[in-house]
Amino acid sequence: MPIGFKTLLSERWSCRAYLPDQVPDDVIAEMFAITQRTASWCNTQPWQAYLTKGEATRRFAESLTEHARTHEQVSDLGMPAGYQRVYKERRRGAGYAL
Repeated sequence: MPIGFKTLLSERWSCRAYLPDQVPDDVIAEMFAITQRTASWCNTQPWQAYLTKGEATRRFAESLTEHARTHEQVSDLGMPAGYQRVYKERRRGAGYAL
């Protein structure tokens, strides 16, 4: 197996919270440059990206929070009816880690 793939899998983690620090512009530019190579079905590239800073980010976060409070949340994947045994404990552990 290619070393890069092993590294990718072994260093993967799920972020559960974020620091309040602003991300430097050069890091954002590099992220956008890398993600331009993302595969899409028949090269349709059906996404749009918006970048906000400062006050605009605060307003955007407030509007997202308000939307989540006032609208039903619908997932494209069905949620499990419940978690049992070890899966329930793992889910609780992830929540407590927040």
